Amino acid sequence: MTDQVVRFGILGAGDAGRRHARGLRANKGAALVCAYDTDAARAAAFVKEFGGSVEPDLARFFVRDDVDAIAICTPPADHVKLTLGALASGKHVLVEKPFSLEVLGIDRVIEASRRAGLKVGAISQHRFAEAATTAAALIRDGELGAIVAARISVRRHREPSYYEGSWKGDRAIAGGGTMLSLGVHMLDLACSWLGRPVEAMALLRPAPAGDVEAAAAGAVRFESGALLSIDVATGLGPTQADELEVFGERDRIALVGDKLTRASGFTMEAKADLHAQQIASFVASVRGEAASTVGPEDVRPAIAAIVALYQSAEQRRAIEIPS
Repeated sequence: MTDQVVRFGILGAGDAGRRHARGLRANKGAALVCAYDTDAARAAAFVKEFGGSVEPDLARFFVRDDVDAIAICTPPADHVKLTLGALASGKHVLVEKPFSLEVLGIDRVIEASRRAGLKVGAISQHRFAEAATTAAALIRDGELGAIVAARISVRRHREPSYYEGSWKGDRAIAGGGTMLSLGVHMLDLACSWLGRPVEAMALLRPAPAGDVEAAAAGAVRFESGALLSIDVATGLGPTQADELEVFGERDRIALVGDKLTRASGFTMEAKADLHAQQIASFVASVRGEAASTVGPEDVRPAIAAIVALYQSAEQRRAIEIPS
């Protein structure tokens, strides 16, 4: 559909849906047609701000002839079911992170999208940061030598009300806590840089309310032998820039927020609207201007690692991560 505008429906008019709407508004190759939300007032306020119309019926939302692609911006528990429904209706799909905690469900989505010949995008916007793509190239080109170890650190300010009385504190809906909702960003980058994760160990600290974790400490071993330490926490302390540090036999790099530094003297910093960049990548893929975009097969390794980390904390032992 090169040269045609990709017409979107947004499923979920919360914070994630608003980020998608802003990204679509900035893209000349895309347009927002409609939005659906279980809260009718929120949906009405959403389309008043971003345009389009409210679609009050979920079944009709999936089969509208004036929609080419659906952005799924709901809590994670239903992502797989909704994505499969959109694919069955002949729609391309862009899924907000975390894609799902169901690895087998992700595999079903991958297979369904291939059978249907439709695009499925998986939001992992940090992959589009210039600092991250530069770091990936340095590792891929062997500039660091063999990777020995890496480290993730995530610190976010969160009031107890963030979990209390919210779906974010309900494991059945959210899938998990701070590891899945926040740590997934840097873990996904680490997996894209270091290769296949094969083993995981973790300890979790529960959130002050709900049944999810507010902190996670753990480690992941990669097929290459590289070890990744994970330190992720939310609480009343100050928010700090996310960190991903990689140690090689010849050099070290550190990604801290938007800034990349290299032990041998290299520094770069570039800020951008990463959600908008990933949406642009997905739109280009649907329009046939790009071969692919970040999809479920790309984010699957990080999700499989998180599943293993949760299992490790529950069983108090190391867990192998299946391929």
